[in-house]
Amino acid sequence: MSDGSPAPEPAEPDPAPPTGNPAPDSPATDASEPEPYEEITDLSFATAAVSFEALPTHGGVILRGKCPRCADPMEFPHVDRVYRMTLRGRSTAGRRSGAEQDVVHMICTCTADHPGRPEGLDGCGAYWNVTLGPERP
Repeated sequence: MSDGSPAPEPAEPDPAPPTGNPAPDSPATDASEPEPYEEITDLSFATAAVSFEALPTHGGVILRGKCPRCADPMEFPHVDRVYRMTLRGRSTAGRRSGAEQDVVHMICTCTADHPGRPEGLDGCGAYWNVTLGPERP
């Protein structure tokens, strides 16, 4: 990565809900017709998401890239620090205890139109997991 942050690594996706439709072999490339909204996962989504840029934030990272299903630009915030207010408004931050690698459960957060998307939601319905290593910011 250009900022020195490690790239996310693919992780096994959560099991897909039954849809009756096979998982796509590759991300959408035809911009003339948007992908219909469908809650779906595939290992290829996690593999494609390793190209996401990891931008450090005060409490974690923002993963920025193109959705591996619909190819629309998206950002996914991942908070990996816990904040607590103390007396006089001072905050104390501490890294969550646990594994040195975080499995991030990502969903598409694009704002493009996708036919059939429930009102109030963003994205195309795709979801996948990536693993962030301990050397990230």
